Amino acid sequence: MKTPILLKANWTKLGTKGQLWGRLRSIRFQSQKWGKPTFGRTNIAHPEGHDYERPQRKPVRELAKDAIVKLVTQSKLPSSWAKVDASGANIVTVGSEVRWVVTFENPAVKKTSERKLYVTMTSSGEFVSASFKAA
Repeated sequence: MKTPILLKANWTKLGTKGQLWGRLRSIRFQSQKWGKPTFGRTNIAHPEGHDYERPQRKPVRELAKDAIVKLVTQSKLPSSWAKVDASGANIVTVGSEVRWVVTFENPAVKKTSERKLYVTMTSSGEFVSASFKAA
């Protein structure tokens, strides 16, 4: 005895297994014949594919460098800071928040107390602050 196949979503009777496969084969044959998408292709079952990766963001050092360039364009820092690369990056916990502290050293600055710049970023890479004193 052939058992009928039921669709769980609305419990509609689709017929026996053989009838169902016959319908699917005829739909696939017709769709290949007329150039319409078929049920057998993976793009119908998974249109987004199997790449479940998050969009990649820039590294924290590059984001901090972008923040310094923005501060230079706003005239909040001397223009020599725009040419400096990050010398280090550390993870610091402030209360319950995790933050990045990216260090920049600029030998072109004459004042020794202003040669190191500490840029604080959130864990997601958003700019928080910039200071000449360590956080």
